[in-house]
Amino acid sequence: MVFGLCFFHSVILERKKYGPLGWNIAYEFSESDRECSLLNLKLYCQNGKSGIPWEALIYITGFRYLDSETYRCPESDDCTNIERYRLRIGDLPLIDEPGVFGMHENANIALQSKEVADILGTINSVQPQTSTERKGESTEDEATNIASSIGEKIVKHIDPSLVKDVLVKPDVKGRLPSLTTVLLHEVERFNKMLKVVHNSLADLQKAIKGTVVMSETLEGVHTAFLSNT
Repeated sequence: MVFGLCFFHSVILERKKYGPLGWNIAYEFSESDRECSLLNLKLYCQNGKSGIPWEALIYITGFRYLDSETYRCPESDDCTNIERYRLRIGDLPLIDEPGVFGMHENANIALQSKEVADILGTINSVQPQTSTERKGESTEDEATNIASSIGEKIVKHIDPSLVKDVLVKPDVKGRLPSLTTVLLHEVERFNKMLKVVHNSLADLQKAIKGTVVMSETLEGVHTAFLSNT
């Protein structure tokens, strides 16, 4: 029973690494749930005055089941002593494939993408705050100069009227070409993005000077400027 409980708990935790592919709902099982379940198992087995409540033992993991079939403990191998259990555990693979959990092998793509993003994020977080050492220039001055340089290089607004006449010429029914409609919509969205970029650059420079509060978003931009990310 201990083997089945621990095996089932490990399956729950392993499925979590696949995100929504593993569980539609974010399950919060932890080592505390396992320890609590083992204590309940011991309590039921040692202090059961009217016998061991087998039906109750099937559902003791975490007390978070949604229906009668959700957390049914798996059956363990036919092992007669602890040594055989240890040998069986030693035969299990160190790396579990998605098929073990009933998922397609492509589930590994999402998992590996997440792991790579986590690794890169960790590497980036330990990078020095300045990419170059400039004599007599502080990190605040460097970030300010970068923000000013980017603001000067990026256009502030795209004028839709600059679209060539041939692209905005309506057809016989007075309709614009489909690609022209898409183009105008994209120009509108791009102008909104440019506005956000320039506002962020201006707010960052103000925050460095202390005239506005340095928000978490601006702090992230500041760090990215200094680490060239």
